[in-house]
Parts: sequence; C-alpha cells; structure tokens
Amino acid sequence: MPVIGDNFFTDTLIIWPKVFGGYEYGVILYDEGYEYQIFVDEYGNSLVPELKDVVEKHRDNVNLLFKKANEWFNLK
Repeated sequence: MPVIGDNFFTDTLIIWPKVFGGYEYGVILYDEGYEYQIFVDEYGNSLVPELKDVVEKHRDNVNLLFKKANEWFNLK
C-alpha cells in the first residue's frame, strides 16, 4: 500500500515466492505504537496463534492488501 500522507507506518503485505512454486506470506501491522511482523496463510489468517487478534483487528486492511496483490500479480 502506498504511504498515506506523511505516515510511512501503514500495514504491509510481504510475499516470498517459493523455489518450486507457490508463495509464503507475511504482514507488517502497526497497532497502538507497536509494529507486528506476522506470518499469514494465503487467506490472511495468522499462523501465529498469539497474534491472531492483531490480524483480526486489521482484517479490512489485510483483505485489501491481498485483493490488490492478487489483481497485480495473479497469485492464485
């Protein structure tokens, strides 16, 4: 996602291509002054049980990030 105004701290999707096809995903989420780096599945669900609530709090942004990534890169 592009920077919004002067705020460089926006939620981000990271995509790692696998050598033999497919992808692994992560998100960087900013929440109440903290930065969380979380592995997620292809649907944007947290693979770290302790951080599931953080991902769900940012669900709209995570869904938007995956939507844009799929439009741009045809990940599925």
